Formats: sequence, C-alpha cells, structure tokens
Amino acid sequence: MTTESTAKTEQILSDDCAVSEGADGVGGEIFPHRGQSIEVRTGVRSSLADVRFLHNLRRLQAEADAINTTIEDKPGETAEARKNRVDALKEAKYTELLLPHIDAAVQIVMKTIVAWDWTNQFGEPLGTPTDAKSYEDLSIAEIMYLVQVSRGRTPAAEGKGSSS
Repeated sequence: MTTESTAKTEQILSDDCAVSEGADGVGGEIFPHRGQSIEVRTGVRSSLADVRFLHNLRRLQAEADAINTTIEDKPGETAEARKNRVDALKEAKYTELLLPHIDAAVQIVMKTIVAWDWTNQFGEPLGTPTDAKSYEDLSIAEIMYLVQVSRGRTPAAEGKGSSS
C-alpha cells in the first residue's frame, strides 16, 4: 500500500525570535533574525521521541519557573531589578536543565526546517538546516524558537512577539 506525503512547506518570518543579550542574560532582548525567514515542512507527525522531548520540556520549564518562589528580596531592590534578576536566574536554570536534551531538540527541528536564510552573530550565513553542525552557532533560545516553529507555534502567533 502506497500513501502520498501530505507534508507541504510554509515560509515563516523570524522577526519574533528573541535572544537575551549579553553572556549573563541581563542585557535585555535582541531580535537577531529580523528580516530573515525559515521554510518549514508542515503536517509532520510527531514521533515517540518528539513526544518524550516535549513532555520533558514542559516539566523543565515548570521547574525553572519555580525558581521565582525561592529568590529572596534584596534590600532596596526595585521591582524591575528583582524581575530582571529572577528572569536571568530562571533562564540560567532552564538552560542548565535543558542542555542534556538539546540534541533531541535539534532532531525535532531537523525534521521540519527545510531551508532558512539565517545568519550567525557575525552576519555569516548558517549552513543547511538539515545538517546538525549548522545548529552549533545558535543559542539555546534560537533552538527553542525553532522547536516552537517546528510545532506550528511562534511567539508572535501566541501574542508574545515584539511589536517593533
């Protein structure tokens, strides 16, 4: 029995891909892929490995979010300064928890991203998105953005993207 593939592709702008600026993540957000796009294969079924990864991802995010309740206030700290400190600590914790699973994230992305015009932080074109080495220049935030895109979601579509 032969079945036809139902996978089609869709072009998605990457304007809403946010990355923390600075090594400590406290420098605010930048949008390194404004004006760049990704071609995504749609209609790709999730494998058992994909489902496991996405389940772990939700668990890891909840664990990182819980850090908010364990951070003590500093005397004289403004609400904004505390929020920035907590956000940086949450991002660091999330990165620490996610790192052992990053190869699984790249495998999910490689199934769905068929082309891109992304560049690295020096403005040089990245390799083809079907080669795992192409992902080595990306930050974890960029890889997780690609996971969202590969699952049919983006921050902009969920109302969380930049308005500028």
